[in-house]
Amino acid sequence: MLGEDRYHLTGISNEMLARYGVYDPLGQKLRAAEADRLLQCMDQCEVEVAARERESEQITDRINRMNTVHRLQMDYLISFGVRAEHRDALRQVLHETKEHCRLSLKEAIQLANGRTRFPDQSSNGSVEGDLVGVAGS
Repeated sequence: MLGEDRYHLTGISNEMLARYGVYDPLGQKLRAAEADRLLQCMDQCEVEVAARERESEQITDRINRMNTVHRLQMDYLISFGVRAEHRDALRQVLHETKEHCRLSLKEAIQLANGRTRFPDQSSNGSVEGDLVGVAGS
């Protein structure tokens, strides 16, 4: 795994999210802090990810390169919930979450994955537009 071999997605408990909804000031602060924490973890791992990407580009054997790229993608997926190639989409959603305080980490990851899989389906490319009437946790 990336970073300090820890699971970065252990966020706010579902009980806390249910108790402090998206319109509760404390719930908004919890969601914003959670998004900020994951962004900081991503920033700390970025040097390692970039080094591993450069390393995989230098491998000439096709099978070894595929295995190296796959290992990086899976490590990132396990650590952050998205593939390394989709980390910019997650980063964007987390920045929007900090600003609008409407999503839990799980919802932010689902939205980032959805945006990368179906880029033309997004209403306007923002958390507000993508989750109108959905964010009630």
